[in-house]
Amino acid sequence: MTKPIPLEPLAVDRTSDLPGNQSVDIAPAANQITLYSAISRIGERDPDRPAVRWNGDVYTYAALLRRAQTIAHALAGEIARGTEGDLAGGRPVFPGVVGLCLERSFDLVAGLVACQILGCSYVPMDTEYPLQRLTHMLRTSRPDVLVTSRRTAAACGLDTAPGRVLYAEDIGEGESEGRTSNSALKRARGGHDATPVGGYQIYTSGSTGLPKAVNMKGRALANLIAWQLELSGGLPENAATGQFAPISFDVSFQEIFSTLCAGGLLVLFSPEQRRDPFLLIEEIERSDISRLFLPFVALKQLVQSAAAAGTFPSSLREIHTAGEQLVVSEPVRAFFRALPKCRLFNQYGPSETHVVACYALGEDPDSWQRLPPVGKAIHNVGLHVLKGDNTPVEPGEIGELCISGRALAAGYVRNDKATEEKFRFVCLDGQFLRIYRSGDLARVDEQGQVEFHGRADQQVKIDGYRVELGEIESVLSDHAAVEKAVVVHDRDEGAGGALAAFIIVKTGRKKPALSGDIASFLAAQLPGYMIPSAIRFVDEFPRTASGKIDRKALAQKGREGKPITSTPLKTTNQPGERIDLCDFLVQTWRDITGREDLDREDNVFDHGARSVMVPEFQRRLLEQRGRRVSAASVFEYPSCAKLALYLSGGQPSTFLGQGGSNVGLARKAASLLRRSR
Repeated sequence: MTKPIPLEPLAVDRTSDLPGNQSVDIAPAANQITLYSAISRIGERDPDRPAVRWNGDVYTYAALLRRAQTIAHALAGEIARGTEGDLAGGRPVFPGVVGLCLERSFDLVAGLVACQILGCSYVPMDTEYPLQRLTHMLRTSRPDVLVTSRRTAAACGLDTAPGRVLYAEDIGEGESEGRTSNSALKRARGGHDATPVGGYQIYTSGSTGLPKAVNMKGRALANLIAWQLELSGGLPENAATGQFAPISFDVSFQEIFSTLCAGGLLVLFSPEQRRDPFLLIEEIERSDISRLFLPFVALKQLVQSAAAAGTFPSSLREIHTAGEQLVVSEPVRAFFRALPKCRLFNQYGPSETHVVACYALGEDPDSWQRLPPVGKAIHNVGLHVLKGDNTPVEPGEIGELCISGRALAAGYVRNDKATEEKFRFVCLDGQFLRIYRSGDLARVDEQGQVEFHGRADQQVKIDGYRVELGEIESVLSDHAAVEKAVVVHDRDEGAGGALAAFIIVKTGRKKPALSGDIASFLAAQLPGYMIPSAIRFVDEFPRTASGKIDRKALAQKGREGKPITSTPLKTTNQPGERIDLCDFLVQTWRDITGREDLDREDNVFDHGARSVMVPEFQRRLLEQRGRRVSAASVFEYPSCAKLALYLSGGQPSTFLGQGGSNVGLARKAASLLRRSR
């Protein structure tokens, strides 16, 4: 990869080298600049260099910068017009907040670069989220302007959203196309010529029942990108990085800007490719992708599907995984044995800091630990393993992992109470430091590597997403029929664990009729990954000796409540081959979900199946029956009988290839999952 242009100056945070207090120093370069300036200089130096590949089209750095400048011009005008009163009163509007609700596209990337031109923070709004969650995000973040498309706004229910709205298809019409108004940009910056690095406000699960927004500033993100550029400095010229994470995931910023600031090619994966690891592998090979950032659940699907297909993409040089504990299984080892030129990096960092630690696994996969450490701190970050009284633990002891330095967010948007609870000032080694209390348990090994040892609270990871069980319980408690609710994470379920809700209903309510109603109630307010796979009704909750609810006992109760013997498969009048195939599909889903009561006509997503389980289903069908099925078809035909009919040629697929928008496809899949649960 071309030598990256260094970024803004990095002040060195010097901290103690004692175990539990980790930091890495880096000397600042003399000519370091901002993220946008780095991208702009690449465009000036090599305008025809490919920057973004999407949906078969390739956009150069010159095209990306032209579109980003056009969007920035439109944003600057809207921000200035929308804040006339603030300007008249002498209050600067710089740097501004922009809501981004766009489907995966070239315009989405250009919009992110436009925010860097202005130094704005952006609020990423996932097009798969239910309307109630999107509305809450708009209400609490209060963006100066929302950028969306008419098609996306209609699909998401935001066509009547309050406030100032810019439609992407209208930006660039007329004489503003391709040029930036310096006066409008300067006005939007509050009269300043210099542009800081823009940040974001990303929403995470909140224990109060509503998500909260992390206010991440550009200074922290510039530090991260500078570190990532150095780490990946050995990649080939114009190396391609696959853009996998949704915009609502903080990793998307790392993927996009560490690629563009290095002069690389950003390949946007389609919604179908993100859900279907077989399609993902095909795109990796077709686009000669060198680098991936994947949550562990996606890495697991990738390595298993590669083995099933007998395809190992030789272009891969780096895979960075984060989001949950990396487990080095035999399929993971086999994948990297087949790709000796590809390195695996285990990264760690909560949303409140983004990545703060990294561990590079060695070249020999057979030497890897099953549970690798998360490593040492990145540049200008301190890692501290502390006791409850904010003093360091003894060497080798487990404590709470706290983080200091440049990586910390400013706090939570309009939530002073949560900010004061999680962001503290403490005195360590004679220095007053601002720290973030992660809630993660950790220890430092003899080599100075930080090991992850679980959580100190009820926060869990589902499919790579951070979930506060209290948020789901709070939403459940708002249902008219629910007296009390407890949600548990059953790690014995496989595929990263599963959520189960245990409910005490109000007197007089009929339990059998409530399951579907409660599931629909949740689907209207929560993302699909937060909806429990099982809803169980109980008369009372088990208690520990101290009187607290025994969540472990509830998880065990859920497992014991499942049928032990298989339900006999019903007879059918279908042709013989189809009977055999249908029985195979039923048994496969029973094995994956652990639900022996699942039958031919059942919607598998009503019986414990989750989107994260679909790649395993695909893999088994390919390995054991030699049949390839797309993830989209599994969503379209959610019963084994219907899927068997489709696979046997009895019914065409209408889910793909209709020429509709990507957001329509993504929301249809998400809707099927939410509705079926």
